[in-house]
Amino acid sequence: MQCTLKDISTEDWNTILTFLRKNKWTVIKQYPLLAFDKGIDQDYYHLKKENTIIKMDWCNWFEGEITADSLIIEWLLSELKFTYLSS
Repeated sequence: MQCTLKDISTEDWNTILTFLRKNKWTVIKQYPLLAFDKGIDQDYYHLKKENTIIKMDWCNWFEGEITADSLIIEWLLSELKFTYLSS
């Protein structure tokens, strides 16, 4: 079942992205690298490992959001010792 973590701080969102990339998750889609507002007003990454996809979105108004299978969300929270609530 898909679930979403919302209101993730920018620092934690970046930590999660770095963690996933170090753990061999592949970026399959991202906010355009040459967009003038990338990482300033908005950003997103879609990452894939095997048949699983994680969607990571960020904006400077609402900060980070991650959507993935609930087991992946639980794994991330456990590995990184975060205490966000999923919906």
